[in-house]
Amino acid sequence: MSNNTTILATKTDDDDVWQMQLTLVALLIAIVALFIAFFQVLLQYLSSPQRDKCLTGAIGTWSNFTRTRWDLSRWRIRVKYSRINLSPWMIIHIRQSQEAEILKWVQEQGRDYHHTSIGGSGIGRFDLTHGSLVLHYPDDPQNTLSFWMLPFKEKVTWTYFRICHWRSCPGFARAGWVNILSALNVCPDSRLMDGLQDADIIPSAVDAPFQVVDLNTLGLLCYMLGLRDVKIDESSGTIDARNAYLRVQTLTIPAVGQVVAIDGDFESLRKQLHTVNSEELMSVLRSATGHIHVNMFQPSIHFFDEGAGLYGLFYRWNSDMWESYRIWVTTNLIVQNPSHEIAVKASLTAQCTAYKNEAALMIQIEDSWSAIWNSLIGSATPTIIKYMAFLPFMPIWSAQPGESFFAAYNSYLNKSRANYMKNLGRNFVPNIEFHAKVEFMLATNRVPFIRPKSEFLLTKDTGAMPDVSRSWAIEPSIPILRSWPGACDVVDQILNPNLPLPLPNAVIQLLKGGPMQEVRTGLEQYVMETEIAGYTLESTIYLALMFLDARIQTLWCKVEGADDGPLTGFYKVPEVTPSEQCKLMDHIRFHPSAAVVDFLGCWMDVCTKIDAVGDTILLIEAFHEVLGEWTTGDEHLCYSIMDGFVPDPSPEETMRASYQRIAINDRDPRQKHISQVLSGKCRSGQPMTKSKFAEWVKADENRLREMEKILPLLQLRIWLMQLCYGCYADSPMVCKARMRRGTRVEVRLI
Repeated sequence: MSNNTTILATKTDDDDVWQMQLTLVALLIAIVALFIAFFQVLLQYLSSPQRDKCLTGAIGTWSNFTRTRWDLSRWRIRVKYSRINLSPWMIIHIRQSQEAEILKWVQEQGRDYHHTSIGGSGIGRFDLTHGSLVLHYPDDPQNTLSFWMLPFKEKVTWTYFRICHWRSCPGFARAGWVNILSALNVCPDSRLMDGLQDADIIPSAVDAPFQVVDLNTLGLLCYMLGLRDVKIDESSGTIDARNAYLRVQTLTIPAVGQVVAIDGDFESLRKQLHTVNSEELMSVLRSATGHIHVNMFQPSIHFFDEGAGLYGLFYRWNSDMWESYRIWVTTNLIVQNPSHEIAVKASLTAQCTAYKNEAALMIQIEDSWSAIWNSLIGSATPTIIKYMAFLPFMPIWSAQPGESFFAAYNSYLNKSRANYMKNLGRNFVPNIEFHAKVEFMLATNRVPFIRPKSEFLLTKDTGAMPDVSRSWAIEPSIPILRSWPGACDVVDQILNPNLPLPLPNAVIQLLKGGPMQEVRTGLEQYVMETEIAGYTLESTIYLALMFLDARIQTLWCKVEGADDGPLTGFYKVPEVTPSEQCKLMDHIRFHPSAAVVDFLGCWMDVCTKIDAVGDTILLIEAFHEVLGEWTTGDEHLCYSIMDGFVPDPSPEETMRASYQRIAINDRDPRQKHISQVLSGKCRSGQPMTKSKFAEWVKADENRLREMEKILPLLQLRIWLMQLCYGCYADSPMVCKARMRRGTRVEVRLI
């Protein structure tokens, strides 16, 4: 018999504790695993190669628009970056709107604060900045405004403004397209976005996102940045451009293909561009795409109606009114009758092309120039040369399609200029001379209104409207010269028509026939050998045009005499110093008087009869002949537009005051009073008939003699404008691209 023993297992408190501990350990391991997984995902999120290429180091503050999310369908990180619209026109529009934000705040405070670009200089934390702009007092641009300098009320409004319109100064990054926008002082803005692009398309060999841009658009951006040597090949989709600070070139990267890379010293470039305003940049685009700046409108080289140009000049046409007229003429005349002579007369490109064809056939004829033009347009002088006697010269000399509308005339202009220079000081031709102080002031950078060392932006922000275009017929030049310290003797000689006109030595060499490249090389070598501060060929030509326009204005003031036109009236305001006049010119837009435009109409008629750059004696004889013919004329030839076109608004409704207030500081009683005196005293007047103008000229013998002195100076101005155009780069590709529709060569810009 066996004994069966049963052993019962009982659950003790120690077992419960052990199980609880095991559960807690498992839970802890699970939590740790969860955290590890979470941080792995976070690490993947933060260290994603796509995300790294779309952060601040790659695209600067444009990374604010980068979007990163978890793609559940693919169980991976997805990064998207902003696709930017790099249209130059859109960039300038955004830049203007960003400037308007801070200007609106200044106007609301009723203060006369001015703004300038930071330009890479050191700015304090509490300085009043908005993007790349910083505020300062009008007479002290070097001393920026601080938050602590504001009254309590302005502190509150500024704080609210900064909260609502926060913009930081754009910085530089690895992406070249970001650096372009930063150099142009354009802050990141959602209005420049064309949507989002998946970062997966960024090749692994590239460390920043790229943007797709039209090749000719990129060429325009290069001109805006001061690059003149721009070579575009649409067939191969390549571009090469450079200046002292920047290089734009097409590269072929293995496993990536063809891309456009931008590299250089962007900080120094921004310092060169920081004083360029939006209107000046817009003038670069207009010039490069084939538009001629007249005053408030910019005709295209493909449509430049000679008579309508003077009509619009007096009646203050803007670009929209000129475009309406162009469309009306094109649809009602040229399209209906393409062989009509208006098709050639109204197009600078058509005139240039026709001249090239005719010149090849008439090369052996002695008087071929006048013969060709009389057969083509019924005039002895092409339209552009007539207008060069008074067309404004711009502050930025960048690019224009000169080969399309002007370059063909250079050979004849050089020949006629040589004959003119042989007669200096006789046969009505004024004398010109070298002046040592002018060279000294240029060499030591003591010319306060220009930038002697610049080849791009030639002016400083002193006494001019935003576009800073200058013409003797529109914008006063004398106050700028009168405010030139240490140059009183030079200015007195410029303003004395009985003395030789002083010009820079480099300009005199060019006028005497020296090749431009040879004179430029000699000037650069002289600057290097003498170790002076230096100046450029462009700055000498710009200064020569300033001198010449000041002398013409001196003579014109004598022509008007007691008839106070815009220029004469401006100079006659009592007890106004040149510096005060310069300040007023910042706030007033000038418009030519009827007498000025009547005289220009007479000039056009003279150039129809005889070559404008021919013999000076014959030119003056033709002037007297035209006055004789005008004695019985009752029409306004110089205000002619095509019959049937009705301007909107009509000329009778157009304000004809000579001065248009732009931004006068009403808190400055002195400035306000002078502005009111000008506006009330001087009017543009009514256009005269031919007979009235001839009677007005002949009524005063001195007036007639002063006009005779002006005519040779207009010839000299044509040749100086030729030198000015010779400094521009040729931009036929971007000009033709604007005319084509549907043809785009797109490249990847990194």
